[in-house]
Amino acid sequence: MFNTRRYLIDLFSGLAIYAVLLFGSIWTLQRTSFPAALQVVIAIIPMLGALAVTAAVLKHWRQMDEMMRRIQIEAFAVAAIIVALGSFTLGFLENAGFERVSMIWIFPAQIGLWGLVAPIIGRRYS
Repeated sequence: MFNTRRYLIDLFSGLAIYAVLLFGSIWTLQRTSFPAALQVVIAIIPMLGALAVTAAVLKHWRQMDEMMRRIQIEAFAVAAIIVALGSFTLGFLENAGFERVSMIWIFPAQIGLWGLVAPIIGRRYS
């Protein structure tokens, strides 16, 4: 049985870890000088938080019933299409002189849109 409260605790714990590690990583890299290998390690340390979020999603995914999984898969697909078309469009706009957008925004856009689209898709099945 899917436990929404437990899922939110796990999810936001992972997000908090990610945020702390991200800001710590950025702060450290901007204020200190390390050998290149150590800079790489410090730069990717926030991935530990991202892995915690991934673990929370997968843990709770396994607790979903078939209908809930179907809604989530469809919402993920719609979000992926929107992000793909958006990033494709931004690539063309760069050719016209628009400011370049960092790829680091692709994953947050995907996850954010997934969260926004899921309730809309869910209404179709209720």
